[in-house]
Amino acid sequence: MAWRSACLLHGLSAAVPYYGGGVTTTVEAARLARERTLAFLRQHVG
Repeated sequence: MAWRSACLLHGLSAAVPYYGGGVTTTVEAARLARERTLAFLRQHVG
């Protein structure tokens, strides 16, 4: 939700998605953040 909000909403001060939550599809990964974004991502090991 934080990633999508950073890409689609105006007026946010910042967004901090954690562990890539919400960035699970090609469409979501291709979005560009409009606001300041600090993302914590991890590689899936399985």
